[in-house]
Amino acid sequence: MSDERARQIFLENTGATQEQVDKAAQLSSQTGESLGAVLEMMGAVSASERVQCMAIQMDVPYVDLTENPPPPELLALIPREIQQKYKAVPVSVKVTLALANPLGVFSIDEIAEETGMEVTAAIAAEDEVERLLRGSEEEDDDDDSSEVPNPVAPAVPVEETPPAPEPAAPTTPAEPEPDVEDAEEPAGDNDDEPAPAIPEDLPSEVQAYIDIVLEDTSATEEDVARALVRWQETGEHVGQALVAAGAITNLERVQCQGKQWQFEFIDLTDFTPDPDVVSRVPRDQLNRNAVLPVRLEDDDGVLYLAMANPMDVYVIDSIQVTTGYRVRPLIALEDDIRRHLASLDAG
Repeated sequence: MSDERARQIFLENTGATQEQVDKAAQLSSQTGESLGAVLEMMGAVSASERVQCMAIQMDVPYVDLTENPPPPELLALIPREIQQKYKAVPVSVKVTLALANPLGVFSIDEIAEETGMEVTAAIAAEDEVERLLRGSEEEDDDDDSSEVPNPVAPAVPVEETPPAPEPAAPTTPAEPEPDVEDAEEPAGDNDDEPAPAIPEDLPSEVQAYIDIVLEDTSATEEDVARALVRWQETGEHVGQALVAAGAITNLERVQCQGKQWQFEFIDLTDFTPDPDVVSRVPRDQLNRNAVLPVRLEDDDGVLYLAMANPMDVYVIDSIQVTTGYRVRPLIALEDDIRRHLASLDAG
């Protein structure tokens, strides 16, 4: 589908203005983010609007799980581990699976094989799918706990923990001194410009990325807050703002992006492409889209593709049509992909 078609879908189905869509399209081409993701980061569309437009783009039904939550008997149709594995919940008896990840539509055949059922796909907001999956887990926990009641001993824990006195507290006269020093530190800080704080009203996609950065890298909240100042000024992807601010490396940016999007990261630094695998995709498609075939499972008809933007369903779909293989995208550094493509061209 053309970029113009994607713009038109957002203009027709959301409150985004022409100016916002044009700016988002420009940033999308610069950052590799999808148009919808950029519009959501800008606050031009909501998360549910982005997902609805994505469903229209892919010609897949959209399911509003807030308005139409599936009853427990539907949720029980598919084993829980499969729902968790594919981030998908059943919403009809056919079975239709509401998928959080739009690229999950490429896994429908696998799910059908694992369940032995005829499965079709729909798209739903990730937050709603996660909420339903968490709710199902909590119900299971409640069921487990209800099987272990002890009617004989109800009151034992109530009196077992009277507050214990702390006899050793006054024995060290040096203790008050650190307290005084600790109390003096903020006073000194007040003389300096206060450190920026992470805003509380960030778009959900940005907040999710930041949570991963704080968990998986050495970046501090202050590092992130300073980078967000740049992000708000430039509109670039928050990961690129973090790299520009020195909070994370470019490698960490891509690894965190892969974790957020639930794509496996592949390090191409010491990778040697297999010419036979690479040859399965026309070279002009590889160079134009900056993708690199890295593995082929011929028996299963699956081609693994290293991509800088594994959310680009149009590239994935076009390569599937061209090759006849099911494409499984992996995320990699674009510079590494282009380096390998250049060496292949030179050879």
